[in-house]
Amino acid sequence: MKIKLENIVKVPISHEHPVGKQDIFCRACGLPVTTEDVKISFVCSECRHPVGESDKFCGICGGDLAGDIKKTEHYFTGAVEVSHFDSIKATIEDRKAKEKIARENKPDR
Repeated sequence: MKIKLENIVKVPISHEHPVGKQDIFCRACGLPVTTEDVKISFVCSECRHPVGESDKFCGICGGDLAGDIKKTEHYFTGAVEVSHFDSIKATIEDRKAKEKIARENKPDR
């Protein structure tokens, strides 16, 4: 079986000014240059080797990956309670939904 991993990650936002690799805010205008997103990946429940979502067997230990996902684990830089992780994830999903609506309602130029 597979284990689903969910992680909160920082992703860059396109920006007009040059930005350093570790910058969170633009040094020229002060706007944020990263946002948070949820990254989903999977590992084999036997050996914890990364596997694809549609893989049927683990390429390392040969474990059977068929069937339902065994469990979902949350991880985050630093320790975080599951309830806190779920709160962050809900905020990200809400932001993405609002951005999608704004893009769909944006008048063509």
